[in-house]
Amino acid sequence: MLADRPVVVITGGTRGIGLATAELFAREGYRVAVTYVRHRKVAEKAQALLQSITEAMVFKVDVRDGPAMAQMAETVHARWGRLDVAVHNAASGVAKPLSAVTYHHFEFTMATNAWGLIALAQATGPWMKEGGSLIGVSSLGSARAYENYGLVGSSKAALESVARHLARDFGDRGVRVNVVSAGPIDTDALRAFANREEMLREFIERSPLHQPLAVEDVAEAVWFLARQRMVNAHVLVVDGGYLAMP
Repeated sequence: MLADRPVVVITGGTRGIGLATAELFAREGYRVAVTYVRHRKVAEKAQALLQSITEAMVFKVDVRDGPAMAQMAETVHARWGRLDVAVHNAASGVAKPLSAVTYHHFEFTMATNAWGLIALAQATGPWMKEGGSLIGVSSLGSARAYENYGLVGSSKAALESVARHLARDFGDRGVRVNVVSAGPIDTDALRAFANREEMLREFIERSPLHQPLAVEDVAEAVWFLARQRMVNAHVLVVDGGYLAMP
């Protein structure tokens, strides 16, 4: 029955990794709710795509706004009667060396990337039952130092720590919390970095597979984690073996 189909919420789900993840879950039978902040026409296009596959809702909501996130999750549950998986994919930040950033840059980046996972957990947690899954999307910049990536990388490291602590908080309820950490992918987000071409080229040259990452690779990893009963408080690295190379 349609009413028994599972439900996923994905922040930043109207383009890039988020949209690829939403489309994968949709094709696997999930009803999908995604959020966005800017680019209304892009969101409308994503909504049309997702609704051609499954039941889908799109919300304009900032992940830094806890009450708005809670209202979004309540609306999803009221309409579909359940909430099974929540993915924090929304991300933003300032592409500058740390010597040039301000406290406002720091606050904005940390709030979006790290607090956003907490806000999503607080919003969706009350509606999740045993077997639920919360997943954050991180990057290799959480452990490696890339040019102009200091703020974003630090916020991704914070996100990974947040996920481990959320796993402890949610464990008694049978809800798992994990992270997918991916190498550089040629998305709109990466285009904000002046050294984008260098990052992509260096990744391909160093990776044993000598292939670029695609948004679908990350989506598949999120899908994997959503279905694993005993994988918890884990960071799944999707990098083609890049980090293993000297």
